[in-house]
Amino acid sequence: MPSLGILSCYSVRRGNPLSQADLFRQYCEVGRRVGLDVFVFSPRDIDWHRRRIAGYVWEGGRWRQTPVPFPDLVMDRCRCLGTEEMRRTRVALRTLRRHGVRLLGVALPGKWPVYRRLVGTPAVRWLPETVLYTGWASVESLLARHGCVVIKPSVGTAGAGLLLIDRDGGRLRIRGRTMRNGVFYRLFSRARDAAVFLDRWTEGRRFVVQQGIDLLMEGGRVADVRAFVQKNASGAWELVAAGGRVGPRGSATSNLHGGGRGVPLAVLLEPLDAPVRARVRAELRELALTVARAVEAAFGPLFELGLDVGIDRAGRLWLLEVNSKPGRALFARIGDRAGARAVVENPIRYAARLCRR
Repeated sequence: MPSLGILSCYSVRRGNPLSQADLFRQYCEVGRRVGLDVFVFSPRDIDWHRRRIAGYVWEGGRWRQTPVPFPDLVMDRCRCLGTEEMRRTRVALRTLRRHGVRLLGVALPGKWPVYRRLVGTPAVRWLPETVLYTGWASVESLLARHGCVVIKPSVGTAGAGLLLIDRDGGRLRIRGRTMRNGVFYRLFSRARDAAVFLDRWTEGRRFVVQQGIDLLMEGGRVADVRAFVQKNASGAWELVAAGGRVGPRGSATSNLHGGGRGVPLAVLLEPLDAPVRARVRAELRELALTVARAVEAAFGPLFELGLDVGIDRAGRLWLLEVNSKPGRALFARIGDRAGARAVVENPIRYAARLCRR
């Protein structure tokens, strides 16, 4: 039987790579139904000399670690924060490819490289103006044009490290999230003090500066859309599910990890007129498919993407972020049972198709 290995980061706290145990369990169960052996492993579980892996399999209602041969395909689900674990992951993926193992998808290199590649594609119509952070001048120019800017790490997830900058009377207001996802708020009377703060904030990492969007609000809280686009069992891209995310009061982000909550897309679109709502739904599908094809053409084979899409008060759509390892908890939280099931099943069905080609 063909096999799929799910590569996941080793968790010191757990003592295994099962940090997304419920998702991995579902992957294993779907694999069993479609004739695909699915197991989970970390880079530390690979024995390169024997070409064996101490993989975790879901059997009899529990996880069991057992030796398995190298799989036909590997899905990279590592979300490593530590530099050493990221290095182990890159080495493992590179070496597995040399051993003839195919990768189900590729990790994207960061927000700035993705933005630069999308500018030259049909997806450009949904891109907010974005520049690389090089100091206060890169912020000041966008702030003058748009009245608000967002600064965020080129590589990062869950809204950590994101800043929203606008003016409060004669002062500069900075709201955002620390790298540990804590909410904070600062006011600066002088631009040079804000500049010093930003230089310290961005030190040692690459950040992008993005045009602020006057987003639809839900009860006075920032909101956006998570659109999940995947390849189906036939290998074609499709928009599988979409839902709204609403941030906590006072937060600059809507991410669920940062305390946000999910709402059905219909609820988020209620402030718009009926013809605008219909147009937004149709355009959201067009955006999702256009972006997926453009990103895959630029960076290599993919099987799923999570797209963060902003909708402004006029109903215009904006592509805020592209995620190659998206979370999928939103759809169960908003009661979209069909969407929650599809976003789990599609990758495994697509993997089974690849193994049989």
